[in-house]
Amino acid sequence: MNNKRIIIGVTIGIIAAILWSVVFINVLNSMAGIGIGICLGISFGISGSLIFSKKIKIYENVIFSGFSTLNFVLSTMAGLALRENDIGYARFLSGKVQAVAHTLEMGKYNEYSPMLDIVCAGKDVEGTYKVVKHLLDNVGTMYDFRKSGLYKHMKFRDIDEAILDGVKEKLLEGFRKEEEFGYMAGYEPWEKLIFDR
Repeated sequence: MNNKRIIIGVTIGIIAAILWSVVFINVLNSMAGIGIGICLGISFGISGSLIFSKKIKIYENVIFSGFSTLNFVLSTMAGLALRENDIGYARFLSGKVQAVAHTLEMGKYNEYSPMLDIVCAGKDVEGTYKVVKHLLDNVGTMYDFRKSGLYKHMKFRDIDEAILDGVKEKLLEGFRKEEEFGYMAGYEPWEKLIFDR
């Protein structure tokens, strides 16, 4: 029975990978669609093999890995929209990433992070300040999914607080870069938020 389940899952995964690759090659007009197709194919393959399984932990894993797939695909699409200077569509797609992060209980940090590229692309001073403040204030929520009832049968490693402090320092270092955030110069709340820490 296990071998049959694996064969069915692999078959579904290969078929889904081929179909999604074709779709995304056409949508993105790029061979990058193959990578997206493979990511989605893997998710479908896992889902296909789970149809014959009744262990809830396995379904929790599908939901958890599904977030990564959706996050990757929607964020990639938003990045492409930004390259085409379609900030409205990029904002719409980033909103979808936020909704997925919220629905799948990935923590406030993961809910706010998709908007950073949008506000930066538009050189939105107040928007950038708000998003960056939310990110810095919510670094500690990056791993909140570990506390979610949605993944209660999954086992996660403990996270050392020093890792989160390191993440915050790396973020601050990035936010201080003139070439990316020069448009924020002179905005007093930004100066206090980024440089007075």
